[in-house]
Amino acid sequence: GMAYSSYGGQQQQATYSGRLQVGRDCRGRMVQRDSRGVTYNYRVLVLANGSGYFYLQTDPDDLTLGLLQRQR
Repeated sequence: GMAYSSYGGQQQQATYSGRLQVGRDCRGRMVQRDSRGVTYNYRVLVLANGSGYFYLQTDPDDLTLGLLQRQR
């Protein structure tokens, strides 16, 4: 994927890839690495209909909470 961000008014762009592992209970873990070499760790909860997931970053110095959902 592609990530766009802004820190202190400075825009950044990086590509990323990762791995998502989900258990039968629809909870899982995701690890992503961006093109700058930074690794990000998340806990995920897959939506009941499988159309996406909530994610919470678990790295000690960062906080990201989000929803990724497929458009129909």
